[in-house]
Amino acid sequence: MVRAQRIFAGIELFALALWSGGLFFLLFIALPGVGHVFAADAGTSGKLLSSWFSRFGSLEIILGLAILTSNFVKMVAFPKTGELQRAAVFFATMMLLIALACHFSVRPQLDEMHSELLNNNPVSGKQTSASGYRLLEKKHLALLRTNLVFCLFMIYCFRVFEERKIQSIINIMKH
Repeated sequence: MVRAQRIFAGIELFALALWSGGLFFLLFIALPGVGHVFAADAGTSGKLLSSWFSRFGSLEIILGLAILTSNFVKMVAFPKTGELQRAAVFFATMMLLIALACHFSVRPQLDEMHSELLNNNPVSGKQTSASGYRLLEKKHLALLRTNLVFCLFMIYCFRVFEERKIQSIINIMKH
């Protein structure tokens, strides 16, 4: 079980780095950059960002499952891990739930509203307002930023767990 935990720890570290790096890139580099480059063409920028967020959303779900599984294996392999590890499992679960909500609920609504606004043709039978679209877009970005903060906390939890594990090994070797 300890060997499995080491394998999962490597996968978890890779997933955390990829997830936090991807969120940072999308939120602070791609989103402002695409908005600046395609400022006059809302259709192109919307389609481009939608495809990026859709692909990243699928990746987020896979990464979330890997992180949650790794933290669960840590709790099974090392039952006396403490409060921080239980918090890590909780935050990993929250990250996965946010990713699922964004990918299966918020993104499809945003895509539908975006196409309605561009075509000025309501698909759902009611007219979509630009302010409603902007509000949903702000909520989506808030969820992504929340996941970024949770991801940074998970990196901290990973580091603390590995340091405690190394310290325990050192203590065992001394005695």
